[in-house]
Amino acid sequence: MTDDIENHTLRLLQEMRTEMAGLRDDFARFDQRLTAVEQRLTAVEQRQGGLEGTMSKVIDAVTAIAKVQEQHSAMLAELVETSRISGGRLNTVEARVGRIEKQAGMTLA
Repeated sequence: MTDDIENHTLRLLQEMRTEMAGLRDDFARFDQRLTAVEQRLTAVEQRQGGLEGTMSKVIDAVTAIAKVQEQHSAMLAELVETSRISGGRLNTVEARVGRIEKQAGMTLA
């Protein structure tokens, strides 16, 4: 009977060792996966750092473009106003020329 208990105990110990070896393998695989995830995370962080610099440059470029567009809009508004004034002056000159022609009897009508 003692032999049976000892044999049973030895078998249980062997099973426990086998299970522990399996757990060690599982932990080793988990550690490998964790290392791979950490490496990927580091790569993502590096890419993000590069993107932040690029985004900063893009923002600066867009800001510069917006300033140029604002200047162009101001120039266009000034050009439209100048054109309006010039058109008014041309109308005045044309009216004066018409009156002079009429007074001088140069009308074709």
